[in-house]
Amino acid sequence: MPVVEYAELEQYRCRGFKGLWVKGCVSRGEGSNIRRSAHTHFQPDDEWKGFICVKGYRRLRQKNGKPTLLIWHELAHVLCGPRHWHDKIWQDTMRTLCGRVDSKRKPTGGLI
Repeated sequence: MPVVEYAELEQYRCRGFKGLWVKGCVSRGEGSNIRRSAHTHFQPDDEWKGFICVKGYRRLRQKNGKPTLLIWHELAHVLCGPRHWHDKIWQDTMRTLCGRVDSKRKPTGGLI
């Protein structure tokens, strides 16, 4: 099963993080294709709510061993929930998690 241990995220289990699935999507199984580098299950009615799915292992850590910005990005979605799509609350969460905001992600202007 491609659920991986990720020590830096364990402290967020009490805030809704359930696990990190690599090489596909937790809802479709190992080897399933995902279009983006990663995505988060955060909709209230999703049985997999709290899971982060990542396309491959190389997207988990930087060369220095620290988590990638992608991991922090997706964790911020887990912690903020579906109503905050790159808005100020999501950006503030990113700053708290890793000290910066993914400059490629512009605020979408509010709630989705």
